[in-house]
Amino acid sequence: ILAPQNFEYNFCVGRCKFPLTGRMNATNHAIVQTLMFVKKAGNVPNACCAPISFSKLRVISRNEDGTFEMRHMRDIVAE
Repeated sequence: ILAPQNFEYNFCVGRCKFPLTGRMNATNHAIVQTLMFVKKAGNVPNACCAPISFSKLRVISRNEDGTFEMRHMRDIVAE
């Protein structure tokens, strides 16, 4: 890979707020995990936030035959 030399892929971190709302776009797994956490059923951690929007990254690389190739990698940078 020739470019970019580096990039910020971003990430999400933190706990989901309770109760989960439709605006949070929570997965079924996050909903069940949060309910188990609230009920204190065993040693279940609270669900963590996760990105729901991604953007592409343009990558320039050199092929084995020496030619250059530009690709757009979809859904790689967390927004």
